Amino acid sequence: MPGVRYRRPGSQNGNPNPNDKSESILTSMSWGLEMSSELSPWIDLLLNRRTFLSGAAVTGAASLLSALPQGADAQGQGQPASGVAAPPDTQEQRLSDLVTANHILFDQGIVDGLGHVSVRSLKDPSHFFVSRSLAPGLTTLDDILEFDQDTKPVNARGRQAYLESFIHGEIFRARPDVHAVVHAHTPAVVAFASTDVPLRPILHMMDFMRETPPVFILPPGKGVAYGILVDSNARGASLAKTLGSSIVVLMRNHGFTVVGPNIASAVSRAHYMIVNAQIALDALKLGKPTFLDVPEAKGGVAGTEGPDRGYPLWAARADAAAALVQNFINKKA
Repeated sequence: MPGVRYRRPGSQNGNPNPNDKSESILTSMSWGLEMSSELSPWIDLLLNRRTFLSGAAVTGAASLLSALPQGADAQGQGQPASGVAAPPDTQEQRLSDLVTANHILFDQGIVDGLGHVSVRSLKDPSHFFVSRSLAPGLTTLDDILEFDQDTKPVNARGRQAYLESFIHGEIFRARPDVHAVVHAHTPAVVAFASTDVPLRPILHMMDFMRETPPVFILPPGKGVAYGILVDSNARGASLAKTLGSSIVVLMRNHGFTVVGPNIASAVSRAHYMIVNAQIALDALKLGKPTFLDVPEAKGGVAGTEGPDRGYPLWAARADAAAALVQNFINKKA
């Protein structure tokens, strides 16, 4: 419905918050970049990252992608859409999708400057790819690192890896069915991870989380350099064990990790994890919520194109915003 918006942390009724640095950057860009009048509506569109877009707006965002640098893909980096066939699964496509996934996670408010997403290597399934230690919204193809089965960079070339890359490496080692992993610290989910109130499915899009997810609590150890971060193979293996065969694992006082068979599914699941957690928090304030039972959760997306349907839209908007930010950075350099 036109005009309907999601609220996100830091926004007022869905409108940009002047204290939000990411929006301040985009606001500065709309004034500082030399752009034609035709692009101005799409700058305004990108400033409201949670606004539902009309068909014309989607077309405009896609047009903006083709006009901006960085080779952004107006079709959402080839992720499947309703009636649109996905491109062949190649190593190059996975890396391109990984860059876009980083942009989506930031654009959708799933991560801020922290958090990360990975994808399994197609050429060597014991290896995986994840960005260097960088704010996800700034990720480019040159920032992607390859890791071996022991979470050691294959060729870092001086680029620093995330301290918690072990989350991805040990889950990939333990779960051959998993091809993408998302880790985030979104407040609504952390609230459930850090209390005795279980996070249960309340939204019909939660087919992947039919029951309360497990909660990971770090075992005691010596010589811990980074508190409760998953900063070693041993800790990553412990997290993977807690995850087990589940799709989601909460992490006490930390965040959550969600897995999927591909990047689009993992990112979509992360998105709806947050939406579900926020709805549950709001419902608990109002009274006694009615949660979904297992059959209801299982059939929640039956008869639809599934939760990945919004992915091409997220990709178009996120890549457009990232291209604008990169253009702004290049002009400042």
